[in-house]
Amino acid sequence: MLMKRSILGGVTAILFWGSSITGYAAPALSMTQPTSYQCMNKKHVTVQYAFDRNGQPVHARFIVKGKPHIVRYNKSQSDSAYTLFGQEGQYMLSTGAITRAQYRSQSIMITAPTNEIVFKDCTTKR
Repeated sequence: MLMKRSILGGVTAILFWGSSITGYAAPALSMTQPTSYQCMNKKHVTVQYAFDRNGQPVHARFIVKGKPHIVRYNKSQSDSAYTLFGQEGQYMLSTGAITRAQYRSQSIMITAPTNEIVFKDCTTKR
C-alpha cells in the first residue's frame, strides 16, 4: 500500500506499507509443503501452514469449493491443547495444538462462515 505524507516545508514523503523503517523487519515466515488430508464422507482437502521463526502458527491456506482461503492464527481462542485459525464470520480451521515440528500429526476440521462443517475428522494421507 502506498501512503503519502506531508512533512515540514511541503516536502512529501512516500512510504510503502510494510517496508523496512529504521531497522524494522517483518517476521520471517516459514511455509510448509502442502499437506493433504482425507476427511469423512470421502472428502479431501489440502492445507498449507505458515509458521514464524519460533515455530508458532501464523496462518493456514486451503481451498473450499474452488476458492482459496487464508485464515490467520487466532491466538485468543488457542491454547496449549487447541489451535484455531480464523474467527466467527469467516472460514475456520480447528485442530489440536500445532507447531512447525508436528503440524502433520493432528487431525483438522474446517467450518464455513455459517458454522456449517465443511471438512470433518480430517487426517493426513499416508
